[in-house]
Amino acid sequence: MNFEHAIIRVFLHHPELILQNNIEAVEFSDLTLSEALHTMKSIAISEMAVDAMVVAEKMKSPDALMILADIMHNASGVKENIGHYIDAVKEINLKKKLWQVLNDSIGQVDYSSVVDIVGGLTTNLAELSNKDVDHAYDGKGMMRKTLDHIDTMYELKHSGKMVGIPTGLKKLDKVLGGFHRSDLIIVGARPAMGKTAFAISSAINASKKGFKVGFISTEMSIVQVGMRVTSLISNISASVMRDSDFTEEDWPRLTTGTKRISELPFYIYDKPVCKVSDIAMQAKAWKANNGLDILFVDYLTRIKPESGSENKTIAIGNIATDLKTLARTLDIPVVCLAQVSRQVEQRQDKRPSMGDLRDSGVIEQEADQVLMLYRDCVYNSNDSNSNYAEIGIEKNRHGAVMGLDVQFKPETMEWCDQDGFPLCQNSFRLKKS
Repeated sequence: MNFEHAIIRVFLHHPELILQNNIEAVEFSDLTLSEALHTMKSIAISEMAVDAMVVAEKMKSPDALMILADIMHNASGVKENIGHYIDAVKEINLKKKLWQVLNDSIGQVDYSSVVDIVGGLTTNLAELSNKDVDHAYDGKGMMRKTLDHIDTMYELKHSGKMVGIPTGLKKLDKVLGGFHRSDLIIVGARPAMGKTAFAISSAINASKKGFKVGFISTEMSIVQVGMRVTSLISNISASVMRDSDFTEEDWPRLTTGTKRISELPFYIYDKPVCKVSDIAMQAKAWKANNGLDILFVDYLTRIKPESGSENKTIAIGNIATDLKTLARTLDIPVVCLAQVSRQVEQRQDKRPSMGDLRDSGVIEQEADQVLMLYRDCVYNSNDSNSNYAEIGIEKNRHGAVMGLDVQFKPETMEWCDQDGFPLCQNSFRLKKS
């Protein structure tokens, strides 16, 4: 059966279906029928009546009317099966593009590096897999998507599960509902506050729950990340790990911990200088090969701009925008660490706010959530409680903005709940969303 003929026949007999279905002229292999579909769409958009005579008149082909008349009277196709016809044409079109992508990659083998070939192939395959995602909806389609989402959230809520991906901090998860799909979450702090530790703690907690976690480390090598994770999982002091000063009691914990880490769905990419395009390529590869539920990026200002001609403020803004686009494209949360301005050091209250994010206001515009980390003991060495830490929720598109009192364990660099403190003390100011 010629599915392109069937689509044109149905559209000519039932022109009200033309704008209700997601099929593009470029997806047709027959050039005359491709022009016919393009013309029919243009006529339908202009609200003129669509019939074979009007369509043929506007087409360049001199045989257009004869071809359309033949399709109307002799081709097979009924409106009830229009979805099947369209899916078949899309599948054929994607297979042709797949052959082209594979052939292009094979043609590069003799004169391109393996890294470049695999990178280009991964990107092109990811684009093909996302090619047919429809972003245009009518009211009915929007409500269908919305109600499906509400049903999913309701089922998760009443089964005791979280809507988003858990951070492992009960207080934070209670306010945020976890990290949500397609969100960009910015985690800001001054140096030595534990930004990377927060990301690793959250990443490992999520992977323990079975979520597939990607971790982009531009600052630390794979071994450094591995040491941090091993310390956290094995509950062995980071200083002991660093100095290899193990006791007899440490070895069984180390063995058990490393085995457990090896079984976690935790993927690391430790390229020191990378662009968002590199991050996107790796994330898409993880998504295609193993699945990917959440991506952590450590950290924002170490990501190289795509263009070297931009000033720093514009470049950082573009990177934030690209990371938000990546979150939406892959439909996963992207958690990105960021430095805050050293101006906070000049204030009496050194807790950072959203306005302290360095280099660009675009960061706070693109972010769905902005978290700020603060540990008073970094500035006040005589602080008796060195474990006390605060998380300020400065922006939250899904709910409340407030301060949370939590705990930071410097021995294993772990962020966790502090049961001795209430949900919100006099730390970050309680705000209204």
